[in-house]
Amino acid sequence: MAASITDPHDSFFRETFSRREVAEGFLQSYLPPAVAARIDWSSLEVAKDSFIEKALRKHFSDLIYNARYGEHDIKVCLLLEHKSHPDIWVSLQLLRYLVRIWELHHKQRPGQKLPPIVPLVLYHGTERWRIPDVFLALFGELDEPLVSYIPAFRYELCDLNLPKPEEIRGTVLSRLILLALKRVFDPDPKRVLAELLPLVQKILSRETALEMLEVLLRYYVQTSETLDEKAICELIDATANGENTMQTFIDRYIEQGRQQERLNARAELLLHLMTRKFGMPSAEHQRRIKQADEACLLRWAEQVLFAETPDETLR
Repeated sequence: MAASITDPHDSFFRETFSRREVAEGFLQSYLPPAVAARIDWSSLEVAKDSFIEKALRKHFSDLIYNARYGEHDIKVCLLLEHKSHPDIWVSLQLLRYLVRIWELHHKQRPGQKLPPIVPLVLYHGTERWRIPDVFLALFGELDEPLVSYIPAFRYELCDLNLPKPEEIRGTVLSRLILLALKRVFDPDPKRVLAELLPLVQKILSRETALEMLEVLLRYYVQTSETLDEKAICELIDATANGENTMQTFIDRYIEQGRQQERLNARAELLLHLMTRKFGMPSAEHQRRIKQADEACLLRWAEQVLFAETPDETLR
């Protein structure tokens, strides 16, 4: 599996909801029906921009979707909150977020009208979301003459605490991702994965199923203190029962392990040769060797025989 990632929630969110088929299945189920009915889903695209402030990236992840809505363009901003409890100031964060999207649109297309944006908050914390979904709620009671001076917008909410697992809506792919987010804080992650793996087997595309399986397992290993790769292998082996997707994953995983063992052995041999010739390699040289691919290691192993310095070896 891939190396650890600084924020596993953000990584899992981006790796899954950046996939068009996951996004479409989710948005069709959780946007208001009147909005979803007018979106041209064949035009759905994922934007590369992110508008989350650096200080808030530990708590929020975001994705922007562009699509055609009747004769016009529309944007959907999907904000994942992965704190353990709801943030009462999420509407203020959303307001800054919406303004930045409109500012960028105006900068890139100065002659065009601003597109409408539908804010959608996806929450998978451990507490129920009981915060009002309108920006006006942040102000308390106001005299009626002042209300017209307050920005008026609301956001859609998908609170994964609310539905039971069997009530999660969407396609097989989007349900798998939502259930994984919903149950990632469960104290028994191995049991959760055993219940999620049958959904993986229902994904029609074999390659997509394998990719989602790896992303899912990596996410649970990174967020759990009790799961390790040995436990994952045992779980996959027990779940396989001759099923082709699971067996293919096992075969690929074993082959990846063998390739990594070969790389590690070649890296250790090169470090040994360099130490004998030049003394202990620097931390930077060790880092480069440990991260190198097979072709680099083979080339450097030949170059160390004739090089006069460590830098010449790793050029």
